Amino acid sequence: MITSLSKARRLLPLRTFATFKQTKVSTDREGVFVTNTQEDISKIRNISIIAHIDAGKTTCTERMLYYAGAVENPGEVHYGNTVMDYMEQERKRGITIRAATIAFNWEGHQINLIDTPGHVDFTAEVERSLRVVDGAVAIFDSMQGVETQSETVWMQANKFRIPRLGFINKLDRTGASVQLTLDSIKRRLKVEPLLVNVPGSDNSLLKGIIDLPSMHYIEYLDEKGKMVNIDRIERGHGMYERAMEYRNTLIEQLANFDEKIADEYLSGVPVDEIPQETIEEAIRSAIMTQKSVALFCGSALKNKGVQPLLDAIVNYLPSPEKIVAKGKNALTNEEIIRNPSKKEKLCALAFKVVNDKEKGLVTFFRVYSGILKNRQRILNSNLNKPERIQSLFRMKADEAQILTDIGVGDIGAMTGCKDIRSGDTILEEGDTERIILEGVKMPPAVFFCSIEPENSRDQAELESILFNLSREDPSISVKNDEETGQLIISGLGELHLEILRDRIEIEYGIKGELGRMRVAYRESVGKTVQGELELEKQINGTNMYAKVAMELSCTLEDFDMQEIQKKRFESLTEEDTSNEAYQLSTKSFSLSENNMTGQTQVDQDLNQGFSQNQYEAEYENLEPVQERVKLEGDEYESKRRNKDLAASATLEIYRSLDSLPIECKVSMQVAIQDALMSGSLLGYPLVNVRVKILDGRWSNIRSKNPLIFQMCANQLLKQLIEQSSPTLLEPFMNVEISIPDHVIGDILSDITGKRGGSVIGIRNVQAKFYDEKDAKSNIVDEKKRCINALIPLSEMVGYTTYLRQLTKGEGQFVMNFSHYEKVTGGKQEEILSNPFHF
Repeated sequence: MITSLSKARRLLPLRTFATFKQTKVSTDREGVFVTNTQEDISKIRNISIIAHIDAGKTTCTERMLYYAGAVENPGEVHYGNTVMDYMEQERKRGITIRAATIAFNWEGHQINLIDTPGHVDFTAEVERSLRVVDGAVAIFDSMQGVETQSETVWMQANKFRIPRLGFINKLDRTGASVQLTLDSIKRRLKVEPLLVNVPGSDNSLLKGIIDLPSMHYIEYLDEKGKMVNIDRIERGHGMYERAMEYRNTLIEQLANFDEKIADEYLSGVPVDEIPQETIEEAIRSAIMTQKSVALFCGSALKNKGVQPLLDAIVNYLPSPEKIVAKGKNALTNEEIIRNPSKKEKLCALAFKVVNDKEKGLVTFFRVYSGILKNRQRILNSNLNKPERIQSLFRMKADEAQILTDIGVGDIGAMTGCKDIRSGDTILEEGDTERIILEGVKMPPAVFFCSIEPENSRDQAELESILFNLSREDPSISVKNDEETGQLIISGLGELHLEILRDRIEIEYGIKGELGRMRVAYRESVGKTVQGELELEKQINGTNMYAKVAMELSCTLEDFDMQEIQKKRFESLTEEDTSNEAYQLSTKSFSLSENNMTGQTQVDQDLNQGFSQNQYEAEYENLEPVQERVKLEGDEYESKRRNKDLAASATLEIYRSLDSLPIECKVSMQVAIQDALMSGSLLGYPLVNVRVKILDGRWSNIRSKNPLIFQMCANQLLKQLIEQSSPTLLEPFMNVEISIPDHVIGDILSDITGKRGGSVIGIRNVQAKFYDEKDAKSNIVDEKKRCINALIPLSEMVGYTTYLRQLTKGEGQFVMNFSHYEKVTGGKQEEILSNPFHF
């Protein structure tokens, strides 16, 4: 979208792409910027940049900052001087590790941008960033189309129902193809791609871009993209036929989403006469449904196409003014709504905590209602604990701009809060409603290993550092091994743990050694079992009684995950992958709730990490309340006594769980969660299980304390786990391997043989080459192949080295967690006999 342009051919500088207004700033005595907050909530855009690794996210972000005037010169990833990748490890490796936030202005709007990692090991950073934004920009490599991690982050955005724009990047390279990207978006992401602007030609020169709604041709005249020639495309213009071809396609697509466009199109209004405003409104409506994505073209590295993308962020993505925060009262569980207004009480969500050596714990948050002020006392609603803000500021990557307050719809950071974690809700101190917003769910750790300091004197300090880093990144967990006394760290991949070790050395000066990488298995049940337990205890002089009956079963016994992956690879519809085994009972309480919408339960589980455990209490199916008389003395003899004596005896009534107080029911839920956290084989958590409370009794004359029901449920469930023929589950990864054609035989043999995996499919890596004789030629590059496979994670340890040696550095692979599967053959006995080897 190009704003305020005349029809005349003019030579225009950079700023004509948008009316740029710099926010007024002043400095305090220490020279730190004090920035005024955005008064108009409709002028705020909270966005995230998402993509596969090496698609150009950080480069695109750097160009946005440059054109917005936030930096004097754009940084380059290959030079290690970018603003957003400020960590030493990021600059050294050339990848984004930590999601960085920054605010800048464009066309009078404040854009709060979060640049996220593209590597699968840091997908937790993407998850919590998407939780607090209102829109996203997906970057696609025009030579690769939709890649594995592109699909993963897209599904994460689906979970939060975030409207998206797309940027087809690297169109300056030989082999780049807009059509390849469009086809892969349709096939893999299941959305309708709307091309809003297109390159001026199909070759790799990328001299200019055609904006279809406004019918303007933007010709770039210098290397930095600051000087452009903007023409109105009318009949007789050299770009008219190309522009009309793509505009006609765009109008036909929009007619399926917008009645006004459909009426004009069907009534015979010429495509080039449909108003720009009408088209833009239709595009905006289409992407808000999440059924389509508006696509823009360019090359971030060559400084082309970024300004129209910035205009699109302002024009098409939503502002916070219509984002309503919904949560539940921590005490009553009633739904509470907070509207995006400064007059509402404060409600904010902490989505990230960073341990800074100078500032201490820095908490990043998004304000959904009210105003957060510096030095204010706040309430952590999740912990019901008051805190006091020490400093309030807006981050510019690793630089801080001190603020006096942050209003509704904005994103900021604060220090001074010691106990706030990622996903905690922040309220005003004294807020009696105790609203808790949906938090941030972390994917399961799949790798773990020991870590030991080079000097034993650093052991205590290392433990403290790991504790702080695990607060910063909740996908990292730390524990002490009771048998070996070693510190065990868990994470999402080898790179994840290696970078953790490097950070400890670089940032804290402590050298650590990682032990052998081991796989985080899971456990499940082999058969359905039932049982009951009666428990009588006297605690602190109080007689307590509980009787509970349970059933323990597996939820996914007959499920072919390979078949599901094959269907997805062959681009079948989501409905074809549905299976009743995955459907939750309407009465179920899920231990790992999944809020994905618009997807089958299969896709939910594939993205969640593992299937949901289920807890059911079928109170309505219990027998009616039963009573029996228990007389003092021998019951048989008492029946022979007279009725007067019987009437004076103690009457004990045993009631069922339907009349049990909610506190006791919750205590059983806690007991079940606790028992499922540690299996009987190797102590791994149990997954894919369903626990049903079939029956229960309590006495009217003995205490129905929640503790006795918690103890009874915990003990009974542990007994059932032992009796259920427990089985070990190993994580399988969905792996995509890109290799030269001449080694495909070796790779396939290795996957199906040594590594025990299964090949889902093989595809050619496509690329579109410019042919002077045929500009529409589409050539398939058969020198490279992409293999999609399911492989046990235990067999992927060290795969990077193997692939590099076999392909002489040409091969590469990416993998995402797929599912847990039963360990086959004699492998379970082998693992149980020597667990430290696996």
